[in-house]
Amino acid sequence: MKLGEKSLDEVLGRNGDKLERTVPDSSKRIVPTHKRQPDASLPLQHIYVLGYHDDSHASQEVKVKRVGTKEACLVLLSNAFVQMFLDGTGADPKHLDRCAALARRIPMSVLGRPQSIDALPSVYDAVLDDLNTARPSDSSGRRSQ
Repeated sequence: MKLGEKSLDEVLGRNGDKLERTVPDSSKRIVPTHKRQPDASLPLQHIYVLGYHDDSHASQEVKVKRVGTKEACLVLLSNAFVQMFLDGTGADPKHLDRCAALARRIPMSVLGRPQSIDALPSVYDAVLDDLNTARPSDSSGRRSQ
């Protein structure tokens, strides 16, 4: 797991001086999770895109909003790191195709949360509640709209 200095301090209650850096001169550190790793890879079953409430939303509540295929594709594209590396010629068609295929196959939700580390337990609970909610899908295994 990769965590920045602030997260290490606030979430784990320690500094990362003795932990390996993700890359030289980075503030992010690699936190070992040996005992929590599965023995084999697991299939991707759902994507949660983390976001914050807008400034007009004063609630401490965490909201999970399921999105359809088109919106899921747009969300994937807008959150892709590849956007930082594109020049003025436009998006890579292969990247667009991969985002579209992923959006068709895997359900996605956008998670709105307060900008507070204190909200982490609520985020955890909201994701678990959402995962335990029945999701209809057709017999081909494709995602529902």
